[in-house]
Amino acid sequence: IFVEGEDDAKAFRILLNQQLNNRKKYMFWVLGGISEVFENILSYKAVFSSVKNGVSLWNKSVLVFDKDELSTEHKDLFVQKFREIVGIETYSPNAYTFESTLFTDMAKTSKLLRLLLLKATGLETAEAEILNDLTINYVTYKTTLEAKFNEEYHRNTFFRYKNSKIEKTPGVFGRKAVNMTDYDLGVDIKKHYAEDLARGEFYKLMDKSDVENVIKQTIDKHSFNFSIESDFIEIIKLVDKSTWIAEWDFLNNI
Repeated sequence: IFVEGEDDAKAFRILLNQQLNNRKKYMFWVLGGISEVFENILSYKAVFSSVKNGVSLWNKSVLVFDKDELSTEHKDLFVQKFREIVGIETYSPNAYTFESTLFTDMAKTSKLLRLLLLKATGLETAEAEILNDLTINYVTYKTTLEAKFNEEYHRNTFFRYKNSKIEKTPGVFGRKAVNMTDYDLGVDIKKHYAEDLARGEFYKLMDKSDVENVIKQTIDKHSFNFSIESDFIEIIKLVDKSTWIAEWDFLNNI
């Protein structure tokens, strides 16, 4: 399983182990960000395709990458191209990062946060209270996001989008996956940010620090100083069938 970061590998390994009677063995290869994926994936294909025992290792490989600032349309296009042209099964959740998937199901995340607090403090916290606070903090975070997405942010996003993703696609797919002028790409980026905000789909726009801020606002009052770097993996360790989030279903296909 090719992933972008070590945190992804840790989380996926834990969640894959939740599958009962799953006797598969997994090895994770950390590639770095999506830019490194584009730069190195063909080299890995050459090596893994040559290692065979009936079926090559490449045919058993999977790529998972974060959506990040990509629009859902472009993210889905990249997934399709990796599958069709590079020949590797590929997945990318709809959330900005894997941490952001927590906000695709507030009820289940509230259950997990209650369990996290219980484990850390030994004190029971009303799940309904956590759900209410989490929902309010998530909805009102729109104001923070709107302030964050200023002209400078969009300008920096444009250069990342273009240089680390769009411009690298010919080297992997044979030609540009997205054919847009710089002007149209800039307009498209602003458009998808605005539309996600308008729909309230903030999880598509929230990075790890945004996720941390909303959860801290929710549970720090319960004498728990939440850190996304250390505590996200603790949340994942608490997952069972009742708290499995639908955005993780791609793991059932690996």
